[in-house]
Amino acid sequence: MVHRITRIMPAALLMLVVPWCPPAGGAEPAKDWRRELAEPGREFTQMPFWFWNDALDNRQLARQMAEFRSRGVYGFVVHARMGLPKEIPYMGERWLAHVRFAVEEAARTGMRVCLYDEGMYPSGSAHGEVVRSNPAFAAQGLMLSARDVTGPAEVQAQTPSRGSHVATVIARRAGRDGKLDLDGARVVESAGGSVRLAEGTWRVMSFTMVPTDGHIRGVHPGEEGGEPGAPPAKKH
Repeated sequence: MVHRITRIMPAALLMLVVPWCPPAGGAEPAKDWRRELAEPGREFTQMPFWFWNDALDNRQLARQMAEFRSRGVYGFVVHARMGLPKEIPYMGERWLAHVRFAVEEAARTGMRVCLYDEGMYPSGSAHGEVVRSNPAFAAQGLMLSARDVTGPAEVQAQTPSRGSHVATVIARRAGRDGKLDLDGARVVESAGGSVRLAEGTWRVMSFTMVPTDGHIRGVHPGEEGGEPGAPPAKKH
């Protein structure tokens, strides 16, 4: 018989629950599901974010992992946070050595580890190393500039002074309310291209891809948002 549990769990608790995985070797789930609910296996452990935000020491890491286990927590997410000393660069040799220790200690003591995909957030920038290695990967945004033109006239897609031209979209203003006739819009894809407009009022909209000069929050002192050391953001 299959029993369904319909009680809704609090959202905060759901964030810490790990999906159940069947035991290795195809073994059947425990027949006494009530006992399993009261005494769940380690595969159901909470997985708290473990903030590494100070000078790291393997003895302290092992002590805190033992503290986790003493509280019935058999897993964690390694997460670099603001406060990590600059002597331990994110993804540097010392950082990775501490990560290796935590992973090996977890394997030795029957714990589970999740490796977070970034120093802080948003992810994908590798603490700014991606953009530092290639500035072309810096975050970009789409900028719109618009103007009205009275036809007949010939309109040329302007070459932007900053960034790169994406497209110029031209639409006639129709009716008393001046709404744009987007169904009849014309697109000039290349900068320098031109189009001849008939009589009437037209809205010329130029879309340009420009660097945002955005940054992510770092993990070392002086790398908060708005501070000079904040790592550059990567485009996604």
